[in-house]
Amino acid sequence: MLRQRRTIGGGVPPSLGTRFVLLLSVLALALMPTIANAAPAASWEHEDDNHNGWTAISAGMLASGDPYVLNDGNYYFSGDYDEGWGRDVIDSSSRLVVEGDVVLCLADTRYSYEGTGEGSCGIEVKEGASLTICCCGRDEYYNYDGEIVFSNVGNGIDNHGTFTMAGGGVLANTVAEGACAYNHASATMHASGGGLSGASGNLNARNASYGIYNAPGGKLEISGTARISGEQPGDGPVWELTP
Repeated sequence: MLRQRRTIGGGVPPSLGTRFVLLLSVLALALMPTIANAAPAASWEHEDDNHNGWTAISAGMLASGDPYVLNDGNYYFSGDYDEGWGRDVIDSSSRLVVEGDVVLCLADTRYSYEGTGEGSCGIEVKEGASLTICCCGRDEYYNYDGEIVFSNVGNGIDNHGTFTMAGGGVLANTVAEGACAYNHASATMHASGGGLSGASGNLNARNASYGIYNAPGGKLEISGTARISGEQPGDGPVWELTP
């Protein structure tokens, strides 16, 4: 027995053209929330070498030897060109202290700081503060070359707040059992890009050093393309700090 197809409200079924228009309307409505609710870009993301509205950090600002405090804001390294390195460099006499929500772009600059041995660090992130390290500025091979180099430090980065490693490189020549990044209890660290490398000692006597040391109670998340390396006695030569 044939049954008559019923339509809502009676009448005749919609034509093929009408059904096609209705289908497009449904698809458009389904797509609208996705477009409206798209996640915004991370606050550190920006075009290469475009630091409009950011605060420059130069060598002259870091020459006093006193801790240099970073409060809320976006910062970038602005070094002077060095023929030996073939790039911009900053040789700092001041360690950096992060007391607000800070983004720091390495901007294809080689930043170096020498500490005073055990108990010292190159960057301290205070409790309740946050630091994101990123890097823009590429060489002819499209490599992002910005890096931070610490020497003679207990730890490269002492994190008591929130630290995100998104790009660039951090290298730390530490005392024995030191770390490139030390994540203290109750602190949070995210490593999603760039590199963190710890080394200790010299060519004749190499010591243990960590890329990341996560203390009990610390929260550590590793994802993306982050590269992390450390060293133990018997490993190969410590990387050199000269051009």
